[in-house]
Amino acid sequence: MHCFGGVVFAMFGAYLPKVINKKAPVSLALCALFGLVFSIAVSGVWEFIEFGMDSIFRTDMQKDTVLIQMRPSYLLGEMLGLPIDQMGDFGKITDVTVNGTNLAGYIDVGLLDTMGDMLIQSLGAVVYTAIYLIGKGKFFVFVPLGKRDTELLNEQEQPKKKHAEKEKTPNETAEEEVAITK
Repeated sequence: MHCFGGVVFAMFGAYLPKVINKKAPVSLALCALFGLVFSIAVSGVWEFIEFGMDSIFRTDMQKDTVLIQMRPSYLLGEMLGLPIDQMGDFGKITDVTVNGTNLAGYIDVGLLDTMGDMLIQSLGAVVYTAIYLIGKGKFFVFVPLGKRDTELLNEQEQPKKKHAEKEKTPNETAEEEVAITK
């Protein structure tokens, strides 16, 4: 669902520059970049909403995860140059007591859920942006709705007319000219 949301919001965001600036042509790169950034921003706003719902209404939209292992390097130990034994070793967590209840690991309180959601939505946005750039924004889905029907109809009729004109015999062409003059 988050991947699909990333695609949909990137698609919407890619057309916002065209809607905002109707008078001048908008570059393909600007539309693609705006779509990508717009989708990632919507992902961040959605995670704020999840956090607010969990905080205010006590829902569980940001799923808690019980971790049984944690790398000490996550705590900046390697960057600070501290040996692992000075930071404490979190290698295998066997149990943690929370409010008198023993759990089989450490609770991350929604961090993995939030990061996973944002990563998947960003991945969807990147896929859309790549397809948009490769296709130069010309695929059927990527054409604004107001232009879709008329432009596609014209594009489909033009090759048919050219093909039909090439196949006519001289007699058919003469008969059409006579019919037009009548």
